[in-house]
Amino acid sequence: MAKEDSIHLEDKKNVPGWLKVVISLAVLAAVAVCLAIFFTQDLVKSAEGQLAALRSRDYSRAYYEYTAKDFKAATSLEAFQEFIKSHPALLHNDSASFNERTIENNVGTLHGTLVSTEGGVTPIEYKFVKEGERWKVLSMRLVPTGAVSTGIVTSKVTELVEPVEAQLAAFRSNDVAKAYFGYVSKDFQETTPLKSFREFVKSYPVLTRHHSATFSDGNVEGKQATLEAILNGDEVSTSVEYKLSKEDGRWKIWSMRLNLPTEAISREASPSEVEDLSDPVEAILAHLRAGDFTRAYYEYGSKEFQSATSLDAFREFIKAYPALTEHKTVSFETPSLHEDAATVVAMLTSSNGTTPVEYQLIRSGKNWKIWSMQILSKSTSPGHAPTFSTSDLINTIEAQLTALRANDVSKAYYAYTSKDFQRSTSASAFERFVQSHAILNSNQQANFSNLSFKNDVGTFQGTLVSTDQQTGRIEYDLIFEDGRWRILSIQLVSEKGDAGQKGTRETAFNDNSSNFRRNRGGSMELSKIVVGSEVDSNGHVTIPRTRFAQENNDLHVDLFVSNAQPGARTELIMEHIESKTRVPPVDTRIEDSGDTVLSFIFTPPAHGWPRGNYRLIARSSNGRERSQDFRMD
Repeated sequence: MAKEDSIHLEDKKNVPGWLKVVISLAVLAAVAVCLAIFFTQDLVKSAEGQLAALRSRDYSRAYYEYTAKDFKAATSLEAFQEFIKSHPALLHNDSASFNERTIENNVGTLHGTLVSTEGGVTPIEYKFVKEGERWKVLSMRLVPTGAVSTGIVTSKVTELVEPVEAQLAAFRSNDVAKAYFGYVSKDFQETTPLKSFREFVKSYPVLTRHHSATFSDGNVEGKQATLEAILNGDEVSTSVEYKLSKEDGRWKIWSMRLNLPTEAISREASPSEVEDLSDPVEAILAHLRAGDFTRAYYEYGSKEFQSATSLDAFREFIKAYPALTEHKTVSFETPSLHEDAATVVAMLTSSNGTTPVEYQLIRSGKNWKIWSMQILSKSTSPGHAPTFSTSDLINTIEAQLTALRANDVSKAYYAYTSKDFQRSTSASAFERFVQSHAILNSNQQANFSNLSFKNDVGTFQGTLVSTDQQTGRIEYDLIFEDGRWRILSIQLVSEKGDAGQKGTRETAFNDNSSNFRRNRGGSMELSKIVVGSEVDSNGHVTIPRTRFAQENNDLHVDLFVSNAQPGARTELIMEHIESKTRVPPVDTRIEDSGDTVLSFIFTPPAHGWPRGNYRLIARSSNGRERSQDFRMD
């Protein structure tokens, strides 16, 4: 017996140590797999039970027996049936396999594939919650092809989809506040107040009335990401482009853009189609002018429009925009058309100006019905600016420059440029333009001269300084759109004064301070310079000062000019006396004759204003010069 024991011990000593480790790990892995299968088999049973009910077309059983209370609260039986019928992979399922199973924080998850009776394979994701002793379906999602790898959803796509799905669920429950505060980023909330967000949601019924959603591959670059969702409504499907940003470790919605419906392949309507599309819009406007809101709502609003917008809400919307009831004439831009969906822009002209209104229409039988309506901008009289503060325009420019300093070109493009800018210049073209000019992509400081305003377009001229001390003149055009000033064009200006093409087409630029022209202006005089930090709505200094705190933000300077001559030029230089350093000159062209005031804005460097004494030096193209000193404590 001792011999046998001795032989046994000798055999064990001959087993290499590394092999013992491998065998141990293999055993542990096998045990872990067995435990995972054991603890998650009830999830699989629940999913397979529901799929079996769907195969037999027993929708009620699939709904009432297998779905959770929260699922039922958010989705009616009718909506559930429509969802199943619209997805053949569920309706005609033959078998299913689930090769990733997890239970975390009392939520079970299955990732796998469905095989249809015709042999098609579709990735699917189930989430479960335990009610009593049974796991019930909390959500079910068909995952678009390409978003999965061997049937397992990638973590990045899942992270992006979760806030979007949660927001869509809030929309379906008509909880707009939850959709806003729970899932959009701080930047989104800063640029879009809740009131505007509510109006946006009301304008697009598909957000609240869709019965299902599918998602494309997500694209993640650092703390920025993009995702596309297809919202399936009763009559149309709509693509929504989401941009997300990482905030406090979570993905939040930074912007959302609806492509109504498949606008990328829409076409202009033919002359006969134009009449068919404009007729319902003209009819609804006629009823609104007559004060017959009820008839306008019921006769010309689509089923989806009426489902998402009550008659009372419709009345309130109409009352909020007098142009809808008080316009005198109506003209139409050429409508765009795609299959059974169309876009019509009506220009409503009244004594207060012109208001563009965009109508989305869908075909209902032989007739076109209103699917949504949106005021594109507030009424403005021709040649007159809407009420505004100069700082509103400057804030838009500075916010875009801040985004560019942070290398967030997408935000600089989507958050601060106008629709016309984006129509004429793609995001990629804008990025190329920015990257090719250091004064934009590495901007450190910006100074702007006075605002001019013509045909509802505000124009600022200024100078940008990059981190490597490159300088260049720049000109911005801005337009008032959807309640905010947005950038219509950016022009880098050459010395010859040729601003080049509108938009972001590259133009040459150089430092024109050494070649400042002295050939215009005649008897023009520079009579006074005032400096301050507080301005009125026109951007003029209200309280002139000569001492400022170091933490002061923008400095506003008014240059008073006597006997100004149109076409003459002025430049303003700011000098830090102790260090003998100068901010690059801000050059502007005078537009008016007689006595005028030119306004300039100087923004602080990234580290704040250096302490000490400063001097402002103004020069004109006819050789006149004036200076003003101030101090930064």
